[in-house]
Parts: sequence; structure tokens; C-alpha cells
Amino acid sequence: MTTDELTATCAAITQAKGCDTSNFPAQLLLMVTELGEALENFLTIDDPTLQHLVAVVTQVSATIEAERHQRCWAAGYTLKTDHNLLEELADLEIRLRSFIGANGLTDAYQAALERKIETNRARPHLHGKRN
Repeated sequence: MTTDELTATCAAITQAKGCDTSNFPAQLLLMVTELGEALENFLTIDDPTLQHLVAVVTQVSATIEAERHQRCWAAGYTLKTDHNLLEELADLEIRLRSFIGANGLTDAYQAALERKIETNRARPHLHGKRN
């Protein structure tokens, strides 16, 4: 699947499942939850500062998910006139792709991505969440 096809597929599935993709703050918070869930994969972290930061992010992630189950989030927001939202999202993708490539995870990531897309396609509407 090309990047454009991947983007279109993910967007179509997300919208078909009832998620409000126009609510930028909510969507960005959901990205934070995915990173929090990724950080839950470590049994130990030797650096105490890093360990503390991971704990903070995973707690924030859990709080966001709990809130998501309880109520719908209002979609009102205003972007700063000098916003750099797209540049920051580009940085996010660069960090993700750099991490995957530099750690030899490209093939495994592609397989996981394909599995996850099929999982999302099979999920029920909002799959128990309100947003």
C-alpha cells in the first residue's frame, strides 16, 4: 500500500467507526495515548528520570482513555494564527519512521500495521468509546 493509500484507508476506517476526526485536540490526545501504550512494553528502565517520565506519560494516557469512555469531547477549538501543527505532525512521523528504520523494525512494523488496520476495520462503531 502506498503512503497515500494507507492514509486514505486509515481515515476511511476511522470515520466509518464514528470517530470525529475533525476534533484536532482530541485526535492529538489519542496519539498521546498510543505512545503511552507503547511505553507500557518495558518491564524495567534503568534511568530513574526516564522511568519517572514514562510513568507520567502512561498515567496521562490512562487518564485520557478513561475520559474517552465517559463522555464526548466538544469539538470547539481555535488554532493559533502562527500555528505549526503540520510541521509538528511531520516531526512525529519522522521520529516514528526513524525509530522503526534505525532499529531494524521495518518489516515487522509493516506486518503489525497491516494487522492493526484489519483489526480496526472489524471493530464495532466507536468500539465502546464516546469519541
